[in-house]
Amino acid sequence: VLQSVVLLSDSQLHLFLQSQLSVPEIEACVQGRSPMTVSDAILHYAMSNCGWVQEERQGSSHLAKGDQPKSCCFLPRSGRRSSPSPPPREEQDHF
Repeated sequence: VLQSVVLLSDSQLHLFLQSQLSVPEIEACVQGRSPMTVSDAILHYAMSNCGWVQEERQGSSHLAKGDQPKSCCFLPRSGRRSSPSPPPREEQDHF
């Protein structure tokens, strides 16, 4: 297994290609409003086998009523956060 991490120059493109996160989730991650960095998000998604699980679940009746096909992904879905998102990092540094 390849252990070196190489990021594309565009973090949003990299997340789009290597995860199944929604556009708002990708933007939140890139802007620092998610609990993980872009690198952490990609590594977590790659190691979690989310893609395989989703493909298997979509073709079967294993999803209980109300379950989300993306439930194995690490980022909270919209509206499910218990606290408001912190401002982007660049705004935090200016007082």
